[in-house]
Amino acid sequence: MARKISRGQVIHFIVAVAILGLCAIAAHATGSVAPFAIAGLVAMTNKDALAPGEVWVDRAGPQPFYEATAIQNFDGMTTRDYLKYFKDGVKFAKDHDRADSRVLVAGGTIAAGAENEFFQKVSGENEKSLDGGTDILKTDYHTNMQEGGKIEKGASLIIDSLQIECTITHREYNAFANGQPTTAVVTATDTSSATNHMIGLDRTIMFELWRGNKMLADGTLSDFPSEGGFYASFGGATPEGFIQNGFGVAKHLREVVVLDAGYLFKLKARQIGAFTGVLNVEIRAKLCGLLVETVG
Repeated sequence: MARKISRGQVIHFIVAVAILGLCAIAAHATGSVAPFAIAGLVAMTNKDALAPGEVWVDRAGPQPFYEATAIQNFDGMTTRDYLKYFKDGVKFAKDHDRADSRVLVAGGTIAAGAENEFFQKVSGENEKSLDGGTDILKTDYHTNMQEGGKIEKGASLIIDSLQIECTITHREYNAFANGQPTTAVVTATDTSSATNHMIGLDRTIMFELWRGNKMLADGTLSDFPSEGGFYASFGGATPEGFIQNGFGVAKHLREVVVLDAGYLFKLKARQIGAFTGVLNVEIRAKLCGLLVETVG
């Protein structure tokens, strides 16, 4: 990758030359080589400024060192190689899940051919339920998107896993507000099936991850299991328990996806056949990987 000399690099070199000059004067005045040793130490530890879109990556070995690498070099890399050689060595990054929840309201029907998109709204904005019949006010729980449909300025997201979390209780909560339960009290009836809801959703929705006009991954609910969730079993005179998408083990994407600031992206839920829910259902999509602060 060709690199242009940035303003930060120019300033860095000017400072380095100035330090060398001062050390030379000090060495001449004192008759000692110590100032030159100090200048050498500064030169070794004070690295070049990063160019826009670059990060420091730890290169392991007998003499480990940090190397400036363009974030886009990770895009399309096999996840196997990325996880083995690079992920743990990216500096100034944090583990991060970019999450967004959509709700199917009890009794609502998602029409065949409907297309619902994730990651398009921020907290404080209204969004229709998946069946289109109810306004859901997005809260900090529903999403941690900072800008609708794109990663915020000054950051890049390196994604190695797409997970879709969906946990459906066997007995319905007695009260809801804004698509979320407001009490742990359950309804008096037990005529619904959490398992039927999960299987029905798995067979009627195709999920597609898009960046711009390019589809990067697609599959059903069960193709993108979640590593989170709770565990329980069904049983008793009045059955309790739930079903969830995944068993605590996430599935990695085959290739790494990089979302730089401003890149438009979405997870599209394309409804193949109509589906009517009896229970309230929340589907939570998570793009998992590293969030990196980047040079503008």
